[in-house]
Amino acid sequence: MLDLAKNNRADKFLFISSGAVYGTLDNSLSKVREDYTGNVDITNVRSCYAESKRIGETMCICWSHQYNLHVNMLRLSHTYGPVYRIK
Repeated sequence: MLDLAKNNRADKFLFISSGAVYGTLDNSLSKVREDYTGNVDITNVRSCYAESKRIGETMCICWSHQYNLHVNMLRLSHTYGPVYRIK
């Protein structure tokens, strides 16, 4: 997708990432800043998802610098389906 954006001279590229890039959060943190590098346990069977999001973000930054591609990244966290209101 990044090559497609570059080759077609796209104005912008949007990458939908995930809060999983932070890995296991320290319980002492009340807020997580974007520059927090996180802690992903690579021996955990679920770590492949977090690592894939991290490499996706890394590739976006590389394309941004190498090809002057404007990249926006969103880290969605705890996003679920339709809203249900309890009355």
